[in-house]
Amino acid sequence: MALPKNALIVLTSHYDVFYEDGTKTGVFWSEAAHAFHAFKKAGWEVQFVSETGSYGIDEHSLVPPMFISEEDLAEYNNKDAEIHKYLAQTKAIKDVNVDDYAIFYAAGGHATLFDLPTATGLIDAARKIYANGGVVSAVCHGPAIFGGCPELVKDKKVTCFVQAAEEQIGLVATLEKFNLKTNEEILAAAGGIYQAPPNEWVDFSVADGRIVTGVNPASATSTAEKAIAALQ
Repeated sequence: MALPKNALIVLTSHYDVFYEDGTKTGVFWSEAAHAFHAFKKAGWEVQFVSETGSYGIDEHSLVPPMFISEEDLAEYNNKDAEIHKYLAQTKAIKDVNVDDYAIFYAAGGHATLFDLPTATGLIDAARKIYANGGVVSAVCHGPAIFGGCPELVKDKKVTCFVQAAEEQIGLVATLEKFNLKTNEEILAAAGGIYQAPPNEWVDFSVADGRIVTGVNPASATSTAEKAIAALQ
């Protein structure tokens, strides 16, 4: 039986002060938005979901030009944009029938390191979608989900936001302050076969069967596109 052309875009529920300037981490805007547009362009329906049903947008992800384009920022600020109608319908994972979805896509943001590794509802959803023959995908810090379902990436080629990039943006000490593992550490502990990008900030994503991962915000679209392609 053909799987439904429905994708879950997974958002972190963690939204709190993280950065040294006192701003909050949360969902990295472009990683959710670019995937949303990739799925919609391919004719897929999308449901935003988080562990609790709540989410907040990472404040650094809204600061151009490093992490967001003017076009993406304009979409964020346009509350009549289609994506905001979907975000307004974000559900808690417990209120979703996971069998209706063929793709699990975890957007990033450093906030994911706080909740995704122990988000039991989302972890169970990832396992179920994969067991049903669907795809589990994640971009940037989204692979933190595999801290809770390591068997999905054991001996699989995977990638994520790299340690060198954490150093470049000056967040290593912050991660240590909060006692957070890096994505590389999470994937290594899960038994994944890490694939390093040619550069920390270029578009780089990896598909190994029905597991798809991407490195950074620039990789959100290709991660979503490869997730779709893995089912074809």
